[in-house]
Amino acid sequence: MSPADAPPSGRPTRAEIDIGAFQSNLRLAANLGGDRREVMAVVKADAYGHGAVPLAGAALRAGASSLGVATLEEARRLRVAGIEAPVYILSEVPPAAAAEVVALRCTQVLYTLELAEALEKAAASAGTRASIHLKIDTGMGRVGIDPSAAVDLSSRLRQMPHLLLEGVLSHLAAADLPERDTTSRQIGEFSRLCRLLERDCPELRYRHIANSALLMRKEATGNLTRPGIMLYG
Repeated sequence: MSPADAPPSGRPTRAEIDIGAFQSNLRLAANLGGDRREVMAVVKADAYGHGAVPLAGAALRAGASSLGVATLEEARRLRVAGIEAPVYILSEVPPAAAAEVVALRCTQVLYTLELAEALEKAAASAGTRASIHLKIDTGMGRVGIDPSAAVDLSSRLRQMPHLLLEGVLSHLAAADLPERDTTSRQIGEFSRLCRLLERDCPELRYRHIANSALLMRKEATGNLTRPGIMLYG
C-alpha cells in the first residue's frame, strides 16, 4: 500500500467482512431456535461495528424475519437505505420522537406510560396503529417494567385504540453462565407473566427472551429469537 492509498486516519487497517459466514451464523441461530420460532437479527451499533445496512440485507436474505436496533437513528438509517422489513427499536426513544417512530413504521419496545401516550397521540395523528412490545424486567435490573406492574400497564396500553400491543419480551442477565440458576428463574417469571398477559390480550403475537447465549445452550423459549453477538463470529 502506497502512502496515497492509506486511509485518512493514517492507519493502514482494513477489515474484511465475510457475508457468507455471517449468513451461515444466522442460519445456525435459526436451526438452534427451531422451525417454529422466527428470527430477529440484532444489528444494533452498526451491526456490532460490521456495517448495519449490508448485514441487515444479508440477514433478511438468509431467513431473518425482522431486524433489531437500539436507537431511532439506527432504525432511520435502515429505512433510508430502502429496507422495508419489520424493524424493532429495542430501547425506549424520547417521547418527542414518537412521531418519527410511527412515520418509519417501526415497532417500539416500551416500558413507560409516558412513551405509550406519546405514541398513541402520534399514531392517532397519522391515522394508523403503532405496533409496540412491552419489556418486562425479570432480573436484568436495567430497563423494563417491574413484573408487579406489568399487567396494569398492559391493561392501560390496550385502552389506547391506536396502539397494537403485539409482543412481550425480557432480557436475560446471565445466560452465558449455565452454572447459575438466574436464567431459569427469569424464564420462569417471564413464562408466568406471558400467560397472564395473553389471557386478556388476544393480539399478543410474540414472546421473546432467547438471546445468543440461550440459543447456543439449545434452550430457546418463546416464538421469536434475538441472536446478536453470535452472528458476528
